[in-house]
Amino acid sequence: MVATYLINNFSLNIQEYSYEPEVIELCKIIKEDYTCYRILNDFFVTTTNPDGISVEQVALYLDNSKEIFETMENQTVNLKIYENLKKTIIKVFNNERTSQHYLDICSNYVEYIVNMWKKIPDPNGILASEPQIFYNSQLMFNDCDYCNSKFDIVYLHKINKQFNLYECKFKLRTFLSDLKYTSSNTNSKKQRNHKQSLRKKQYMTAFHDLFENKQIDTNEGEVAIVTLANRTSIYNDLSILAPLKIYTREDLENKSVFDSFYI
Repeated sequence: MVATYLINNFSLNIQEYSYEPEVIELCKIIKEDYTCYRILNDFFVTTTNPDGISVEQVALYLDNSKEIFETMENQTVNLKIYENLKKTIIKVFNNERTSQHYLDICSNYVEYIVNMWKKIPDPNGILASEPQIFYNSQLMFNDCDYCNSKFDIVYLHKINKQFNLYECKFKLRTFLSDLKYTSSNTNSKKQRNHKQSLRKKQYMTAFHDLFENKQIDTNEGEVAIVTLANRTSIYNDLSILAPLKIYTREDLENKSVFDSFYI
C-alpha cells in the first residue's frame, strides 16, 4: 500500500508552553532514584484532594510509603534523594495554593513524565506540547468538527520517520465520565464536556487509523493515552477507549521506562 501522507510534509504549529515549576523540580529529583519515582507516583494517585491535609500527615504518608517499598518490595532508597523529595512535596503543601493548582500539578506531572520518556537527544527531532498538526500547510482533518483538538505531547522526527502522539490523563476518571455521559439537556455543562471529550477521542482515533492502515510513511508511529491510573481501575472501561493504546501506571513504572528518562 502506498502511503497517503508523507512524513516530510507534516509540520507543527508550536505555541509557547510552560510546566509548573514544582513539577520540574520534582522530576529532577525523582529522575535520580527509581524508588523515589514510585513513591511520588503513589502519593499523587492517593492524594487527589489536598484540602485539610497537614504537612505532618504528608510527611507521615511519605515515610510509610518508603517503608512499604523497602520492606514489602525489597526496594532500596537513596536517603539523600528521598529527603529532598519529601522536603519539596511538603513545600508544595506549605504554599497557599488552591486544590485546582494541586490538580494542575498532578496533570502537568504526567505530561512531564512523557516528555522525559519520549525526549530523544537528537537535534533533528521535535518534541512539542499541544501543537496543531498540519499537512502541506493545512490543518489535519480540517473538514471535521474535531480538527481543533490537540495532543498533549507530539514527537516528530522526519529523518528517522518517527511520529508519536500522546494524550496525558492523570487518572482518566473525568475523561471516561465525560465520554459515558448521556443527557437530553444539550445545553448543560456536562453535555458540553461530553462533546468535547468525544471530539478528542475522534481526533486520536483518526490518527490511530492512519497509522494502523499504514497511510503515513513512518518507521515508528504511535497514538496512545498515558495515565497514572492502575490498569485494574480502568479495566471495565477499556472498551470505551478502543482502539486506542493505553499506557497505565504499571507501564510508566517499568524500570526500562525509568532508565530512559532524559531532561
